Amino acid sequence: MGKHKVRTHRWNNGILETLDHWFDSLEESMLFAGNTAAHAVKVYDDTGQLRDSRQSSEVPDQIRTATATNSYA
Repeated sequence: MGKHKVRTHRWNNGILETLDHWFDSLEESMLFAGNTAAHAVKVYDDTGQLRDSRQSSEVPDQIRTATATNSYA
């Protein structure tokens, strides 16, 4: 029997961080997924099937805008 995976996605200063967490049971992975602070969480069972997908209702600041100034002499 394989491991169950929880993949978390977090935006950190405009950079997407993706981490995989491994668990022995689907129950453990679902409990972790429900209690982790991430913008998106996906739970996969031991066969690789997607079992749950959650997204935070908060919209992350994904894109930083920059302004450029052009001056011509």
